[in-house]
Amino acid sequence: MQMIRKGNRRWAPMKIIIPGGSGHVGSLLARAFHERGDEVVVLSRTKAEADSLAGSDVGWRDSSGMGG
Repeated sequence: MQMIRKGNRRWAPMKIIIPGGSGHVGSLLARAFHERGDEVVVLSRTKAEADSLAGSDVGWRDSSGMGG
């Protein structure tokens, strides 16, 4: 497992799921985690919303059938 290092801190990359990751706060979180080296999956109603995270290669999952 590759460790991420920033300054004198080290940690293992995480797999992170962000519901609403195409919204304002979620997109900021998705970018920050991705830039840190973590694997990010965004839950969004449409792929176009997830694709709006320009410049990142985050994963996308359809959340339209979840919840009410």
